[in-house]
Amino acid sequence: MGRSHWVKRHGVWQNAYVAPVPLHFILTNRMNLILFAEPIAICKLRTESNPSTWQPQTPLFASIIDPHGRTLICMESATSGKAADILSQSSWRCFQIDAVMDFETVGVMAEFSGLLGKAEIPLMAVCSFETDYLLVQEQHLAESLRVFRAAGHQVQIQAAGSH
Repeated sequence: MGRSHWVKRHGVWQNAYVAPVPLHFILTNRMNLILFAEPIAICKLRTESNPSTWQPQTPLFASIIDPHGRTLICMESATSGKAADILSQSSWRCFQIDAVMDFETVGVMAEFSGLLGKAEIPLMAVCSFETDYLLVQEQHLAESLRVFRAAGHQVQIQAAGSH
């Protein structure tokens, strides 16, 4: 089961059908990862801050609300000058799984988190409607790249400013 979504091609938004990646492909082939050029920050919005005034316009932005507060994940550059509003842990790097996955697809996050787990590399996982993201701390980036490549996965490093 695929799905239709909007993509920007040559500066024009178009509706496109994207077939999901079949599980047998994931388990038997290499997958592509995209490493974001810019570092990521994982932040907690201070309780006294107004969440509606803090919506960074960055290529990656997630807002997670739970009983402990609001967690924000965004490009590190978006946190500049926001110390009054957030507690921030910076120097995270983001790998995007370069595939559209159906909700019934299993094993993708297990493959990548398992590789990192065996190498004792901590991660934070974030999922979107279509794909998954793995965040690792900057000090684990080189080892993460080595682990993914050794398992046969390809990593494309995104050029700075290309979102």
